[in-house]
Amino acid sequence: MQEEVIVPTPGSVFYFAFSKHVPPGHEQEGKRPAIIVSIPSDHGDPRFPVFIVLPLTTFKNQDWVGKSPNLYPVLIAAPNGIERDSIVLLDQIKAVDVSRVERYIGKLNQQDFDIVVGKLKALLKRSKPRELASAKA
Repeated sequence: MQEEVIVPTPGSVFYFAFSKHVPPGHEQEGKRPAIIVSIPSDHGDPRFPVFIVLPLTTFKNQDWVGKSPNLYPVLIAAPNGIERDSIVLLDQIKAVDVSRVERYIGKLNQQDFDIVVGKLKALLKRSKPRELASAKA
């Protein structure tokens, strides 16, 4: 029996092996699910083969999600989509080498993917500059 080949497309959800970061605890690390939101090779000839992804974390009614729903949209587990109710971490968009793909999880339905992309576009729009907290010291 031949193994099914999964072709990554925007909206696909995979486990990725994220590297460690400094300071620890601020960014997703280790084997984590993430949504592919763009594939640079679909738009040109990138220097390296990467996916643009949004990491997910498990939804457990965290209060910070309710305070910033446009930054942390919640996705409900669905067959052929994601395994658990999850939070999309729009503030942690990443370029990840294709070699970091661990395994396929599923694909978001078009409605959920459109919501995520709409909130990502809003995040990436130019906004009024803010002073960084660390710059105040």
